[in-house]
Amino acid sequence: MQNPNLDGQNAILIVDDMPVNIDALFKYLSHKGFKVFVARDGESALEQATLALPDLILLDIVMPGIDGFETCRRFKAQDATRDVPVIFMTALADTGDKIKGFEVGAVDYVTKPIQHEEVLARITAHLTIRSLQRRLEVNNQNLEKEVAVRQHAENALQEANETLETRVQQRTGELAESNDRLRSEVAERKKTEVKLRHALEEVELLTNRLQDENVYLQEEIKTEFNFEEIIGSSTPMQDVYGQIQQVADTGTTVLITGETGTGKELVARAIHDVSDRKNSALIKVNCAALPAGLIESELFGHEKGAYTGATAQKKGRFELADGGTILLDEVGELPPETQVKLLRVLQEQEFERVGSTVTLKVDVRVIAATNRKLEEQVANGAFRADLYYRLNIFPIHIPALRDRQTDIPTLVHHFIGQHARRMSKSVSRVGTEAMQTLTNYGWPGNVRELNNVMERAVILCRGDIIQNAHLSIDPAAPAKEGTAVSLVDVERAHITKTLEQTRWVVGGAAGAATRLGMKRTTLIARMKKLGITR
Repeated sequence: MQNPNLDGQNAILIVDDMPVNIDALFKYLSHKGFKVFVARDGESALEQATLALPDLILLDIVMPGIDGFETCRRFKAQDATRDVPVIFMTALADTGDKIKGFEVGAVDYVTKPIQHEEVLARITAHLTIRSLQRRLEVNNQNLEKEVAVRQHAENALQEANETLETRVQQRTGELAESNDRLRSEVAERKKTEVKLRHALEEVELLTNRLQDENVYLQEEIKTEFNFEEIIGSSTPMQDVYGQIQQVADTGTTVLITGETGTGKELVARAIHDVSDRKNSALIKVNCAALPAGLIESELFGHEKGAYTGATAQKKGRFELADGGTILLDEVGELPPETQVKLLRVLQEQEFERVGSTVTLKVDVRVIAATNRKLEEQVANGAFRADLYYRLNIFPIHIPALRDRQTDIPTLVHHFIGQHARRMSKSVSRVGTEAMQTLTNYGWPGNVRELNNVMERAVILCRGDIIQNAHLSIDPAAPAKEGTAVSLVDVERAHITKTLEQTRWVVGGAAGAATRLGMKRTTLIARMKKLGITR
């Protein structure tokens, strides 16, 4: 996975007195797209930071001169470096040292010997959090400016009203002589009020939009941040990476398909993060989790009183995603009436809130994801063909875990490290037989199931090596999907699938026999021989 820098090339300052550590990290992080500076001790690091302010500091604890704790304390005492995230690199396992590191201002730590993937993951996470915090600060500043503009407009309106009222009072005594002139002044007052009212409406619209985005960003920061990488170097995953790079900057609608647990949401986030919309929000909607009666309100919003319980106006997910990206997960679950409205948004980029006749325009990039075979749903009439063709402009299929076996060991070690660190356990590797079991297993639940199995294995393991006894799967587990025992099994499965697609209609133009290219009597004979019954 390439380095997902959010704000251009980030600068990393490495502070370590061991040349071999500096050299390895310098090469790795430079290769990942970072601008890297180095220092051999605390004093040099403080001086280096004044010459070129880094975005993040990797700081060793034990060094000649001032140690890492004092160096971190001085960084936090200086205005220029106070907000720069500091990650300690330590070979010490003492909890007190780790607590002390957080007390002097560090945001995280990595344990020596250094694991490059772990360092990259932590750097990426903290740089992303800092970027979101900066955006939140900018939005707050913009919101304050908009409020000031609104207040200024209100003051101007009040001053104009006061001025006009004074002028009316002054002309009251001269009404007989200046009636025509007074009418002109009143007309001018009305024009001024209309202009100011329009200005206030525009300010209120911008203020509400900034407030909505501000709330969304705050919720993103408050949520436990899980910025997992897409892991895998197999040929199928290399194809996926290439497709992400091809489509990211085009703005084209993308349809991500794949079985449950293959990581469709991670691919959607990767497309958003490397696109030109990366600085705007990625709004996620799980279509299967929303009740049928509320899904239109969630997607397009509603007006006050649109239905029972609608006590206030609500903006939908498409409005919140204006200028950014919306992910429609499990899009195959959308009811037919909602499919019609979604098709209109895709074609025209416009919609109406529930209970409103006002048409709203948006600029939203749509990414859809599903574990269903939409072409079959189209054939069965459960999904609109025109919507399917509009979503399927650029399809990306995420391979099942069983189709990229070479990635399983890498994923296993990633999940072990992740869960062992969280549980403060010493589990570090998998036994040969256990790894063979994991590699040969069919993984119907894909990467999500593998993650769950490894979490339970880390909990059960009392040493540092995971064995078969710690795995919650059967070593003689199901054969991998798509692997037939014999040609007879293949034929039986194919005929059964065709019969299900035709609702068990054997004969006729739309029957299974016609689809299979055989006579009706021949198909019936094959069904009897293979033991196929409804």
